[in-house]
Amino acid sequence: MLIPDSIQRDAMPINSTNNTVCVGQQMNMTNIITGVPTTAITYWKWSIPGANGSTTSDTAIYGYAPTAQNSNYTNLVTPTNYLTNSTGIPFCNFYWTAPGTNQVSCTTVIYGQTNTVTATLNVLGPNATESATHGTIAADMNFHIGSTPVTIPFLHFGDTVTTPGMTFSQTTTSPPPTATGFTFAGTNAWVQVLTNTTVGVTPIGGTTVTKTTFGCDGGRGNNFPYPNASVGANTSTMEDSPGAPLTSANYSVSRNFNATTYVMWRCTNAPNGDATILVPLKSYQWNWSGTATNGAPSAGWGLDPSTTNYPDSPNTNIAATNEPTWATNAAYNYH
Repeated sequence: MLIPDSIQRDAMPINSTNNTVCVGQQMNMTNIITGVPTTAITYWKWSIPGANGSTTSDTAIYGYAPTAQNSNYTNLVTPTNYLTNSTGIPFCNFYWTAPGTNQVSCTTVIYGQTNTVTATLNVLGPNATESATHGTIAADMNFHIGSTPVTIPFLHFGDTVTTPGMTFSQTTTSPPPTATGFTFAGTNAWVQVLTNTTVGVTPIGGTTVTKTTFGCDGGRGNNFPYPNASVGANTSTMEDSPGAPLTSANYSVSRNFNATTYVMWRCTNAPNGDATILVPLKSYQWNWSGTATNGAPSAGWGLDPSTTNYPDSPNTNIAATNEPTWATNAAYNYH
């Protein structure tokens, strides 16, 4: 039995004139079955490339609305069981976070007959390059919080006023217009996520206390995205100069800083006015560590050079296809 069955996007048939979309553009898919009563349709199942039901690695997701406190996206299995549902869902809305040629399919059972239709979409995204230079590690008062000089010594990596600890640069190049006239346009943002970042403080005559921080790095507050690079600013550079205060009550302070810095992008002219989300383009993993000791009252604070470690990660300028996720804000972070 031949059943009129097709997949449409934005209520239009998918063909060579509208099968090009951009990363982060909402896909509004509907399985259109004509001339058949709904009571005859007993099963729907969508197959979406990149949707595996994961909470961290899917490249086809239901939604992503990050804040300074939380960015976990919603996968396509949890909210609506798009991939396994048997109760009848003729529509499927989602976002792709990575470029590629993707074939969507929808399988139905109509009058007891299994029927599968497919549609192919070309997902395009901009090309990006992310690079960085770094400053030096020190334990002294040559440090600023923003533009304000400190009044006590700090163990710090670079300085916001002189040479930052890390200076990131990015270039983003949109793909050429497609044959259908779709010209890409978008804005960039920086996002930084801390992983296993620790500060160890040893009071004079006391026991070392270690504090571990992780999550979204909001600079000197609960900011998102990174505070000097807001969405829409098209900021080509980003700077970070972390530090830890050195008070007279302590004997030593150590810091082990681990971060991944992302270049993000959001399409601003998606066809048909479709909603869009931030998607990652490149990532840069980096770290630094050092320990300062207090020789008070005669010597004061000084850096132990044997403990310093500068960024040497090979995981730089890496193509990023999965949304960065976090479940907290790393507020304990001095800049």
